[in-house]
Amino acid sequence: MFEPTNLVRGAFLLLVVAACYFIPDHVVLFRTHAVPLTFIDRWVELDPKWIWFYVSYYPLLIVAFFLTTGHAAQKVYYESMILSALVGLFVFWLFPTEVPRDIYAWHGTFDRSADLLEYIRRADRNVNCAPSMHVGMSFLAAAAISLVTKWRGRTVVWALFLAICFSTMAVKQHYFVDLVAGLGLGLVTFAIMLRRHGLLLKPAERILQTT
Repeated sequence: MFEPTNLVRGAFLLLVVAACYFIPDHVVLFRTHAVPLTFIDRWVELDPKWIWFYVSYYPLLIVAFFLTTGHAAQKVYYESMILSALVGLFVFWLFPTEVPRDIYAWHGTFDRSADLLEYIRRADRNVNCAPSMHVGMSFLAAAAISLVTKWRGRTVVWALFLAICFSTMAVKQHYFVDLVAGLGLGLVTFAIMLRRHGLLLKPAERILQTT
């Protein structure tokens, strides 16, 4: 069911999330620290084709917001997104991290995938790495959608979530450590909001019926 107030709420959420990410992306208060490189990061090679999964993160967040309209899951999603954004803001400011992109320069053939990756790299600095908001907020979106869909929808959205997680390493926007931190942030904030709304121990089918 469409609710006009959703547009205002959604616009406010977009503003908060964007501000909490892009302000510390351009205003770095302290010296940045390089994210530790693991054997997983060495195993995953740079592949610009994964950029399409990387950018699918943005429509996923929007779909999750409107798909949960009329359900208690939207309140959980909305508030956990804002809490994650605020926590991310303070972490990015107090302990800024970066991925050294120069060791992962693209030397292959340029096509639409590589062009899009190059554009994103120019628009988004190599800071704000840990926790990965791509991973944390994709988790929140997938978890919220899972509360209002049947098993087929849940399978699709969690497969997309895993693809987005892998894509962050495949396009070298994040390292594995960033993924772990982002997933931890998503899990904690989602659990907090489930508990706040009394839904922590309810199965998805009952949450689906809660307005």
